[in-house]
Amino acid sequence: MPKEDKLCTLVMDVCEVWLFVRATHGADRLGSSGLRSRCAMATRCERWRSGMSALGARAGSGLLAALLVQCSPAAKLCPQVEVPPSVTGVTANPESGSAPLEVILEATVEPGCTDGCCDKSIPIESFGWDLDGDQTIDVTGLDATAYQAEYPDPGAFTAAAWVADDSRPRLAEGAAVAECTPSQALCASVTITVW
Repeated sequence: MPKEDKLCTLVMDVCEVWLFVRATHGADRLGSSGLRSRCAMATRCERWRSGMSALGARAGSGLLAALLVQCSPAAKLCPQVEVPPSVTGVTANPESGSAPLEVILEATVEPGCTDGCCDKSIPIESFGWDLDGDQTIDVTGLDATAYQAEYPDPGAFTAAAWVADDSRPRLAEGAAVAECTPSQALCASVTITVW
């Protein structure tokens, strides 16, 4: 593969990471204009590589020079966007049954990253469960990712697992939290039905 094609591929990989972070964590997490410019660079590079651009040889050389600067081994291409810790999944076993129902709740959590390459992780500082969907933390502790809950009364209950890092308020019993929605990385939930 010619050197310029390798450079194009590298820049477009950065663009893909940027699009992934934007899709999973929202546009408000992407304050870096550098990411946007690299994504634009990837688009220009693709046009240049496929011959669809009207760039002349001189302009093409300028683009290649810009790529060489951004893609040199010393200039590692990592999106400078903090990715917070996340809850990647929650399970309940069983998810339904007659009252009183004992349920084993398990949450899968991931530390965050200081950039898109995860050179340095952001530890999870606190973890908590909202067991009944009332937007109040009922149980806390880093060792509580697996927790046995009891549901004595009939109804439908949303159990949500929450994580926080040191830049967010510590999760404490009785603390208020937002409604856990699928678009949030800091929580995940499961519904338990008791009859």
